[in-house]
Amino acid sequence: MKASERTLQQLLHSSDQYVIPVFQRYYTWGTANWEQLMEDVGELLEVGAEDRRHFMGSIVTVPDGHQPGSVPAYQVIDGQQRLTTLSILLCVVRDVASSQGWKELAAEVEENYLVHRFKKGRERFKVFPRMRDRGGYLALVDRTERTMGGQIEAAHCLFTKRVEQLATSELELRRFFTALVTRLDFVAITLGAENPYKIFRSLNSTGVDLTEADLIRNHVFMSMPIDDQDAFDDTLWRDLESRFVRDGKLSGRDIEAFLRDALMRDGTYVGRDGTFEAFERRFPNGRFDPRIVVADLTKVSKLYDVVRGATAHADAQIEGALRTIRELNVTTAYPLVTALLERSSRDELPRTDLLVILRGIASFVLRRFVCGLSSRAYSTWFVAACRELADPAKTVPAFLRAKGWPSDDEFRAKFVRFNLYQSKYDRAVLGALELAIQAKSEPVLLDGCSIEHVMPQTVDDAEDDGRAWIAALGAEWRPVHAEWLHTPGNLTLVGADYNSEMSNRAFEIKKPVLAASKVYLNQHFKTDLLNAWSQGEIEGRAKLLADLAIKVWPAPPAANT
Repeated sequence: MKASERTLQQLLHSSDQYVIPVFQRYYTWGTANWEQLMEDVGELLEVGAEDRRHFMGSIVTVPDGHQPGSVPAYQVIDGQQRLTTLSILLCVVRDVASSQGWKELAAEVEENYLVHRFKKGRERFKVFPRMRDRGGYLALVDRTERTMGGQIEAAHCLFTKRVEQLATSELELRRFFTALVTRLDFVAITLGAENPYKIFRSLNSTGVDLTEADLIRNHVFMSMPIDDQDAFDDTLWRDLESRFVRDGKLSGRDIEAFLRDALMRDGTYVGRDGTFEAFERRFPNGRFDPRIVVADLTKVSKLYDVVRGATAHADAQIEGALRTIRELNVTTAYPLVTALLERSSRDELPRTDLLVILRGIASFVLRRFVCGLSSRAYSTWFVAACRELADPAKTVPAFLRAKGWPSDDEFRAKFVRFNLYQSKYDRAVLGALELAIQAKSEPVLLDGCSIEHVMPQTVDDAEDDGRAWIAALGAEWRPVHAEWLHTPGNLTLVGADYNSEMSNRAFEIKKPVLAASKVYLNQHFKTDLLNAWSQGEIEGRAKLLADLAIKVWPAPPAANT
């Protein structure tokens, strides 16, 4: 390993080329990074700062099989974000100089820092990005009409505004350019016989930190011959990553969660910060076929799309059970659910059994929540359940029952008085209860509905409606109101227009509005026998809803025998 201090001039004003290998992350620097760079360079231009320098971190490279007569190329193992950013900024300096007619400065920047003037093809460029950043960057260097897009275009736009502001004369732009190439210092490290992958893992200094997903991608690509990496990226890895793109950008959080859950589906727990280490243990360097591993992950990712709701399951009932799990936000169960769908996709798990287990997972979680039982161990329990798939329809419910799955009687007693409104599952519970009683021929869309308190949250004895509620609730109205206000029996769903119409009005005004609602939960208010709304009526409705909840979130059969 050779290490030396280098300026940007010494790095780029040479015959060398810096290749960003495919295993590296995309260009990810953003506004904060770009603004900080401009601030750092600006400080070098302050009066009295002529001797000041700024340290930019390390540039770690490994020779890329140099052949006589060709441009010496180096793979960038660390520092690609800084090197790419500075190259974009140099393009902007060149373009601003050119637009102002300062041709000599523009030519100096291009021919000394951006391109090898007399080379063609790949060898023409001093910095050669990874495939998916390449088109935009090369278009910027060559000043073609191609749209850059993404972070490269965003960086170009920001730098253009900043450089145009400071380029009040050719002298000022040259001062900026000189500071950029001569007063930013790097430690340039060139690896020889050292294992570049091990060095790469230890280098996570300045810039954007590497994520667990970054490390896994690098591990996979390091196991591919360099000449095959572009094709591997284009035909296999891109297909996998495309499933975790949000708003045109790869979501590192989503793909990291997937990789962790995919590893855990065999029943081996992986800590949140241990995904890469677990992957490396499972697939040691040089002892696995990246094509087979990524092809398998891609298959699993398609099932995972169904688990997390990016794609709907073809079976409406199974999709409904999955939606219930999603609405309860039980992401800790995703490894188990993924393993179950995988079994089902191989025809190793009957549809009816899959449906029972999925509903059971939701029931286990909701019943424990209502009964006040801890969810702290779920992340390990659901992973451990992945080892109980010999006969899933029996073994998974038995495993969860052993962990404490409340019975019907326990659940019913807690549900009636449960503070549902102030819990995290208020909307999920009411929505599931509504869907359970809706007629399939006349479903009601719930997207525009909100939660309504029949007995209002505010009872004001200075208003007629408030006095009507006090009279209905009785002398002990305050404790009754406090105890039953947020319980299931006092809650329902209504359209937004109904909600505003009822507000804190008296029950005799609210009742006909609720009865006119198309929401099936409100059919309870259509009877002529219901003329008041106090503790007895709230508790009575809560018991009816509890009976319905027991059907929606059933206990395992053995729990009640």
